[in-house]
Amino acid sequence: MLLQPKLLEQILSLEDNRLLAYLKSCSAMGQLPYNLWFRKCFAGCLPESSLQRVWDKVISGSCKILVFVAVEILLTFKMKLMALTSAEKIERFLENIPQDNTDAIVSKAIELWHKHCGTPAHSV
Repeated sequence: MLLQPKLLEQILSLEDNRLLAYLKSCSAMGQLPYNLWFRKCFAGCLPESSLQRVWDKVISGSCKILVFVAVEILLTFKMKLMALTSAEKIERFLENIPQDNTDAIVSKAIELWHKHCGTPAHSV
């Protein structure tokens, strides 16, 4: 689990360095809901339909997908996050993200995962 926050930061720096800088400036990077995201594999964060697609990847050995889902959540809610003024408010929002577009978030996360990790042999 220790590598996931570092990988998240690396991917976010490539995808949206301005958002990363903002999250760092308000000390939010250390307070992101890593336990909910990486230990619980988004259970309690994403609805079942979205979870199944993420867990499919995890079960097939592609645990890095969790990082890409987290990055995509940050990218999707960038404007909302940048309007929040404290790490606590950011953490609270991310622990209870709106459920209406999570399927799109997961689809974009899978695209991002393919972009950065290539197409795994077992999915060809």
